Amino acid sequence: MDRTSFIFVSALVLAASPAVAQNNDALPLPATTTATTKPRVVIVRIDPATIAKYGPFGGSYRPLDAQLIEKLDAAGVAGIGMDIFLPENPSQTAGTEAIARAAAASHAPVVVAVSQNPDGTLLPNAAPIRDNTKIGQGTIFVAPELVIDGGIEAAQQAIDEAVKAGKDPEIAYHTGQVGLIAHGHDGFSPLFKVLGERVGAFDEKDVESIEGPETTSIRVENGKVTQKTEVVIRPKLGKPSEIPTVSFASVLDGTADPKLLKGAIVFVGMDDGKNDVFKNPDPNRPDLKQISGVYFHAFVMKQALEAHARRLTAAPGSGTSSTSSETPPPVESGGLVKKLPD
Repeated sequence: MDRTSFIFVSALVLAASPAVAQNNDALPLPATTTATTKPRVVIVRIDPATIAKYGPFGGSYRPLDAQLIEKLDAAGVAGIGMDIFLPENPSQTAGTEAIARAAAASHAPVVVAVSQNPDGTLLPNAAPIRDNTKIGQGTIFVAPELVIDGGIEAAQQAIDEAVKAGKDPEIAYHTGQVGLIAHGHDGFSPLFKVLGERVGAFDEKDVESIEGPETTSIRVENGKVTQKTEVVIRPKLGKPSEIPTVSFASVLDGTADPKLLKGAIVFVGMDDGKNDVFKNPDPNRPDLKQISGVYFHAFVMKQALEAHARRLTAAPGSGTSSTSSETPPPVESGGLVKKLPD
């Protein structure tokens, strides 16, 4: 695993300014956090049922995103991670402002995804979101393992040949295990980390304990390949069914199980089996044929929560000899969902 390719979890892109980067400041852990109060992780899926009801994902979902945040907050979730980019969209000004109001007013911390252009420069979220310090922002970059021998030259040749053949260039140069870039970009920390720290679910030591060693990765910008050193978190990927889920549509219409949502750290993202999908994300898991990007954030969050619980258990005076396992509620049916750019 000495070479990885630098890829983004989603097609949506955002940018940062120095003022925005301070949104990543960690909030202090509450004194009541214990190994026995570890929150569970739940995914709110923009699934086929949601798309059938509200149409293809895009800017028209912004008013719905605002409603979703309000519904989740009212349900008593611990935190909301939006695995969705929200760049400027003149046709959706009202919806963008509604998201900013809902996120800023939410009792549960809200963190929105950031990404970047193909040339590596960050793209900004819409002003009402990026300029509001009550709204967190975090990166969602992942690095699939490079499996082509020969380094940059071989990777570049494979990409060029794929483009000429009209194929997806990513498929040409990686099929290895996918990991999450641990240290974000340009002052932004990863989405899961910003959310976990704002919720008070874990701290820096817990994140460091799940990080892997520095890895020489392959960054692809405008079809050109360069090298970069990254610290990567390789998530312990389970089956998608191991993460409890609800449909985006069911949260809006009030039919989602309130017991599942209360106290949960929630990630909202695409999971339709078509968009933001990573095929064969772990060569050690031949049974896992594909997984949507939002699951990477959920599984890494789960790892960080477990690391925090272990540290509390080991702390003198904890009075706990082991961390109790949790049995996740049943997964709501409805098919796979995928994250799309907005």
